[in-house]
Amino acid sequence: MNTHYKKGEATAVIMTVLVLVLITALGWIFYQNFIYKAPAESGDGSLVAKKDNPNKDPEAAPELKEGCLTNEKLCFKYPEGWVHKPGPQTSKADDGTVSRSDSDKITSPSGKLVLVAEASQHGGVGSVCDPNEHKFYHITVEAEETPLLSQKREAGDWRGEMMHAVKAIFYNDETNTFSPDILLTENAEMAKIGKHTPCSTELPHFAGAKNLGGILTFQMYTYDPPHQVKNFKFKTAEEARQELQKPEYNQAFDIVRSVYYK
Repeated sequence: MNTHYKKGEATAVIMTVLVLVLITALGWIFYQNFIYKAPAESGDGSLVAKKDNPNKDPEAAPELKEGCLTNEKLCFKYPEGWVHKPGPQTSKADDGTVSRSDSDKITSPSGKLVLVAEASQHGGVGSVCDPNEHKFYHITVEAEETPLLSQKREAGDWRGEMMHAVKAIFYNDETNTFSPDILLTENAEMAKIGKHTPCSTELPHFAGAKNLGGILTFQMYTYDPPHQVKNFKFKTAEEARQELQKPEYNQAFDIVRSVYYK
């Protein structure tokens, strides 16, 4: 009786061991084939760890389209969903003289933001800045250098060597409101982060047109008449700053800083 019992117990132990060995073997096969990645061998025989293919990034940057001003030949890149609409290619002066110009619009997918790129053969009209009269100001919150050199212009000592794309907040002293602003500038002071008085950043939106020889502007109209829109007026600078961080504003900033000449 005891002999039969011992034989049955031994058989059970053997079967248990065999099952464990089988499970271990199957686990090893699974690990080798589905989990473990063997290191690759380099040209000199040493082992090199495998790396994931960077080209398989599911969040790869979307393709960009190219837009260019017809006469000025200034170009920029914009993402899918934005619409580039070329405008008039001539302008008429007060004396009736017709000259070449550009006035293109780039509109965001929501239709809320409109970038306007303009160039002309004429210079801008300026005035003497009076710090006692002009109370508006800009607050630059972000600035990126572009590949464009500023053009020679008789505009005082505020010209920078490089043009910059700028995110700024504009304070309108007449309405006591703050508006987000994105622009291309060759004003060296405007490219510095912080608050700027009107006399230190006079005509910040104006740059020299390389090919037409006059004025070049590339900006988001949010406060200049006749483009003033109620949605762009905020009671505090912080509200305007938060507005500037929204995705479409970031895309608009990327468009302005992508400028180059053909």
